[in-house]
Amino acid sequence: MANLKLSDDTFGILLPFVTDRQITDIRWDGNNLWIDDLAKGRYLSEVKLDDSFIKKFTQRVSDLANTNFNNSSPVLEGETDNLRIAALHESVTNTGTTITIRKTEPECRLDEENIISEGYCSLQTLEVLKALIKARCSLIVTGDTGVGKTELIKFLMNYISDSITTLTVEDNYELRAKALRPGFDCTEIKVTDRFTPSQAIKAALRQDTKWLILSEARGTEASALLESASTGCSIATSVHSFDVRNLPDRFEEMISNAQNDIKNKVYSYFDVGILIVKEETPSGIKRYINQLCFFDRKNGKNQCSMIIDSREWVGNILPYKLEKKFNLYNVSIPNCLQKESAGEEDV
Repeated sequence: MANLKLSDDTFGILLPFVTDRQITDIRWDGNNLWIDDLAKGRYLSEVKLDDSFIKKFTQRVSDLANTNFNNSSPVLEGETDNLRIAALHESVTNTGTTITIRKTEPECRLDEENIISEGYCSLQTLEVLKALIKARCSLIVTGDTGVGKTELIKFLMNYISDSITTLTVEDNYELRAKALRPGFDCTEIKVTDRFTPSQAIKAALRQDTKWLILSEARGTEASALLESASTGCSIATSVHSFDVRNLPDRFEEMISNAQNDIKNKVYSYFDVGILIVKEETPSGIKRYINQLCFFDRKNGKNQCSMIIDSREWVGNILPYKLEKKFNLYNVSIPNCLQKESAGEEDV
């Protein structure tokens, strides 16, 4: 899909929302305008879109996208450099034409300063996260919709060395790795109906990939992800769940005709699970790391060692499986973690 060139005038009354850096999503449901704001959360705007604006806006997008938007073609999609636009025609809804605008700007809203000052995690947790990435530990970020799973992955990618071959797989470009780091040895892959996530993941293995970043695992591509992890490729992905302890079960659910060893493979090939939570407070929306665990499989048993639970540190043992990666990549183990004695590992 070619990038559209839309002028500010095209957005009309929506332009203040489009240019506000705190706003991530703009949605007209046919009657009301809903705004997703990083600080305020989701709220109902007093702004109303009239039929004239809706028709003019969708016509402009459809013209530039070289497509129709009518009863016969009721779905409209388009992208600019920093926006993803989707609309549904009034003929297929009971509320009128809907418009959704999602921002995909090349910026990382998390940094080492605000991640601490805003209570996203402690300095101790930050140092552990940085070390885990440098030691090429595979991880799964989980949480509800809109908590910022992709944003955390984007932040953690800062600790992958420029010279390490990395591939990102997304249905829409949101990680924006090359825009943020032009010198990064990273290839960005966008999946389509003709090039599925599973195909993209398998293609990545032929590129001597050291890090594979899948923005979100939703279905059978989870099987290809496990296959990639089994080769020694480091993996970072996000999965919709509400507890890190449920992640192996989620993989089993996503992979159709799942074999009995799917969960075993998750414990063997993935190292870290992270749960992000979003909470409404009197001062605004707060996002934070609520859980962090280490996955391991030893002596025929699967282990999920909780390090952080309900924002509190509850453990500090670094499994031997992870310790070997720290040693292999010459990464110092953070002082807050304690080595586990070596033992027999299962694959």
